[in-house]
Amino acid sequence: MKLILTKDVEGLGDAGQSVTVKDGYGRNYLLVKQLAVVWSKAAEDKIQATQKRLAEKIARAQANLSETIERLNGLTLEFQEKLTSKGNLYGSIKAEKIVSAIQATNGIAVDPGQLEMEPIRHLGTHEVRIQFPDHNFATVKVNVQQITE
Repeated sequence: MKLILTKDVEGLGDAGQSVTVKDGYGRNYLLVKQLAVVWSKAAEDKIQATQKRLAEKIARAQANLSETIERLNGLTLEFQEKLTSKGNLYGSIKAEKIVSAIQATNGIAVDPGQLEMEPIRHLGTHEVRIQFPDHNFATVKVNVQQITE
């Protein structure tokens, strides 16, 4: 029996691949579990069109991600904070504050969980890494200065 896999099947093949299997395995397992459809030219064309659309969507997403990372890599955020008598910040600058500053300055939506950082409690310039899918990273500089009154 010739089938087209609709999902990856371990030991048999990947989604979109045409396979030949025994009739019982095809009818009683693959078709029932909707892991495959019976091969026909129309079904094969439909699967190929779906794969092409998916590949285009992934390419667009990757291009958008690359553009976002490029915009973030050159970004420097400025924060004016009050200091204690020991020279530390009264509070700290946490991921949520950096995310809202990125959103306000560049309009880029980042989840606080994507930031690899500890809360910033001292003056100076700090680098914060932002993690994206597929091991992509952007680095944003955070410059913390004392409020001058």
